[in-house]
Amino acid sequence: MARFQSSVASISMKICSIHQPNFIPWLPYFDKIAKSDVFIFLDEVSYPKSGNSMGSWCNRVNICMNNNDLWFSCPVVREHGAQIIKSVKINYKKINFDKWLLTLRCAYGRYANFEIILKIIEEVLNEKHIFLADFNISFIKKICNLLNRKSIFFRQSDLKSCALSSNELLVDLCKQVGASHYLSGVGALDYMDSKKFSESQVEIVYQSTNYANYIDQIKKYSILHFLITTEQRKWKKFNAEN
Repeated sequence: MARFQSSVASISMKICSIHQPNFIPWLPYFDKIAKSDVFIFLDEVSYPKSGNSMGSWCNRVNICMNNNDLWFSCPVVREHGAQIIKSVKINYKKINFDKWLLTLRCAYGRYANFEIILKIIEEVLNEKHIFLADFNISFIKKICNLLNRKSIFFRQSDLKSCALSSNELLVDLCKQVGASHYLSGVGALDYMDSKKFSESQVEIVYQSTNYANYIDQIKKYSILHFLITTEQRKWKKFNAEN
C-alpha cells in the first residue's frame, strides 16, 4: 500500500483527491486537500440518507462542548426517493441560526480565535444558500483561503462522466483533470480496485494518519475545534508529516 509522502512529489506528479462536500468537516478532510493539487467535490452521487433526520457527514459533524461530543447539524429537506447531493436543500423552516450560533458560542466562545472563525461562518450564512452542497463548499473554500491552501477545486457536476461503478467514476474524474495520482483515505481500502487505476495509469496513494498526539485526540471533531482551540502559529502545521 503506497502512503503519501511529501518528499515524493515532483513536477510531473499531479495529485487528485475526491470527496463528498461534507458539512464543516473534520481536520483530516483539510489535510487531504492540503496534499492535493486538485480536489473534486463529489456532488452528483446519492445523498447518504439516515432516517428522517437525513443525518450524514453531509449535514452534521461532531463538536466538543464541556468535554462531551455534540452533534452540530444543519436540517435539510427530505424528498421522496433517492436524492443527489447537489439537489438537497437546507430546511430553513427547521433551523434558527441565532440559536445555532449560540451553540457554537457556548462551546467555544471563551477562546481567542472564536471571533475569527465565527466571522467566516456568518459570511457563509449571509450568502443564503438554498442547497446544502453550496453552503458546504463555500465554507470549505473559505477555510482553505484562511489556511492559504492552493488546491484547484472542481465539482463533479462541472465535469462529465458516465462511469458505472464507484471505482470507474474515481478513475474517470482523475483522468479528466489530468491527475497522475489519486489520494485516497485509508477507509477506502476495502473497496478500492487498484487494477482499474493501474490500467488507466493512475497510481493510488493513501493518506497518512500519523498525526501528532494533540491532533490525533481532536481529529474526530469539526475543523472548527482545531482552529478555535489551537494557536494560530500551528494552524498550517497539521499535516501528518509535520
